[in-house]
Amino acid sequence: MVTDDADLRASFQTRWAELGIAKTAPLSAFDVTVRPDSHEQPATPVTSPAWTQPRAEELPRISVSFSDATTPQSTQGLEATDLEVHGVLGEGGMGRVHAARQRSLGREVAVKTVKAESAAASAVHAILREAVITGALEHPGIVPVHALGMDGHGRPVLVMKRIEGVEWRSLIHDPDHPGWAARAGDRLEVHLEILKQVCQAVHFAHSRAVLHRDIKPENVMLGDFGEVYLVDWGIAIRDVDQSKDRGFGLAGSPAYMAPEMVAGERPTIHTDVYLLGATLHEVLTGEYLHQGDSLEDVLLHAYRSDPTRYDDEVPDELADLCRRSTSRDPRQRPASALVFREELDGFLKRRSVIALEQRAGERLQELQSMLETSGSDTAPADLRLAYQRATEARFGFTQALEVWPQSQVAARGVDACVEAQIDLELRQQHVETAKAMLQELDAPSTALQQRVANAERQLARRLAVDARLQALAREHDPSVGTAERTRGLAALTGAAVAVAIFALAQPGLSKLRAETLVAFALFVNLVTVAVTLILRRTLMKNAFNRKLVGAMFLAGGSLLLSRVLGLLYGLPISRIFVQDLLVLTVACAGVSFMLLPWLAPMCVVLLAAMVVCMVLPHYSMHAFSVVAMLTPLAAAFALWMRARSETADRPPESGIAE
Repeated sequence: MVTDDADLRASFQTRWAELGIAKTAPLSAFDVTVRPDSHEQPATPVTSPAWTQPRAEELPRISVSFSDATTPQSTQGLEATDLEVHGVLGEGGMGRVHAARQRSLGREVAVKTVKAESAAASAVHAILREAVITGALEHPGIVPVHALGMDGHGRPVLVMKRIEGVEWRSLIHDPDHPGWAARAGDRLEVHLEILKQVCQAVHFAHSRAVLHRDIKPENVMLGDFGEVYLVDWGIAIRDVDQSKDRGFGLAGSPAYMAPEMVAGERPTIHTDVYLLGATLHEVLTGEYLHQGDSLEDVLLHAYRSDPTRYDDEVPDELADLCRRSTSRDPRQRPASALVFREELDGFLKRRSVIALEQRAGERLQELQSMLETSGSDTAPADLRLAYQRATEARFGFTQALEVWPQSQVAARGVDACVEAQIDLELRQQHVETAKAMLQELDAPSTALQQRVANAERQLARRLAVDARLQALAREHDPSVGTAERTRGLAALTGAAVAVAIFALAQPGLSKLRAETLVAFALFVNLVTVAVTLILRRTLMKNAFNRKLVGAMFLAGGSLLLSRVLGLLYGLPISRIFVQDLLVLTVACAGVSFMLLPWLAPMCVVLLAAMVVCMVLPHYSMHAFSVVAMLTPLAAAFALWMRARSETADRPPESGIAE
């Protein structure tokens, strides 16, 4: 590709001489479409498997009547005509578009014909080609072709949908145009949305290997209900119709042309992308991309395609898109019309991001103001509102980043939200939450890191103290192992009851032997050992239970020792019971003093039983049996009262905020 300025000028002059346009009449306007047949006649028609010109005898006859006297009638019997032309919508060098009424369907249509004075083979060829190419492009952004046929004079007739609307060019150049009444909102966004729909139509055509070659605002029609049509496919070509060895004449609108169009090189989809960029340039500036005092100047400008400088009011993203799209080097342009559209869409999203950023910034300022007002270490009075503002602000900035990841404002906003939330959590001593949120910052400030570290150390100290207190509380918590203790006491009660029943079943105290009492004591101790072994996992969990089990073993062992000594010294049975009751009273007093205050009344019962045994020896067995059965029940009652008392005295759990 030629890049040097002198070489560019020299190669353009060579091309200008090849075109021979200097010998022809100049165009009246540089935005008018130059059609190949208007300045050259190909030696042979271009044919390919994708394009076969329909034969006239194969086309259906379409009856057309004209209301103006200057136009010859297409049929002799007007009553038989289906299309009644009643006006002209537009015309070009060789063709004319009429407004017509289609009687068979009762609708308005557009009818394109060749001019009577230009009914040469090239004009017929052009309209047939346009009909075949456009008819194959069924897309909402391309005007539908209803029919193709021949009129009574053997001239082609192209019937298309009639578009009720306005040329896009009119809205671009006339801010007071009535068409703006139906298009509220930001004017730039309206134009860009229109251009996005044009890109869709162009991309669809490219997917069908069709190049438009004449994209410009004049060839975009806007319907009254939001429709956008890319029209005038008169110089469109199929990519498969092109030959690498074939030169191309000048075709298109000089004010928009890509360099390769001027040079007569093979057009590609990048050529249409260039035209989209030239159209965007006109939207942004209100001026044609290529200008000059003569056609030669305009074409030289297009051939050079130097980068354009844009004023400050033109958004940077759009200015950059224009420059890349209209680059002289096709490789520098967006890869396709779809990519071009995506860049427009990205810019529009960026504009919406600005609104998101503004609203999120307002919420962040409210949160920061609440934090400043409440003091350095105090949480805001209205925590619910503070968290609501934090959530709204962060959500807004996050949404902005999802739409536009390159937004530095949104990125800084997210960081500011995280810092404010860390401050809010630290004020409530939610250190773990603040520490986790600190990890979300890529580069947290040293001061913030130090603040979180200090809070973490304070939390560690509080947790250590709390852990010690909790461990101490667990060690003396009577609620631990309640179920297991209940089962153990039930077993001991059962054993005591069994022993008492057996003892009471004896014929009299004189028949009761010391050996039997030792056996009873040994049996109770064995039951205690068995219960302890079975329930050891729970009964040994804390100091309270261990002390209680120890007291039971001490009492049981002392009782066994008392009876063994009584046996060895040959003491009377009543005396042995007195020793037993004394041992149990001491054990009960110790347990009530250290563990179960509510067991103290049982000491009185034991003392009373001891007095009975001393005063009424014959009833000593009965007295001992009664207290033996009451002691486990009294212990269960004392445990229940201890747990109830501690539950009532325990303050509500607040926990340490994490």
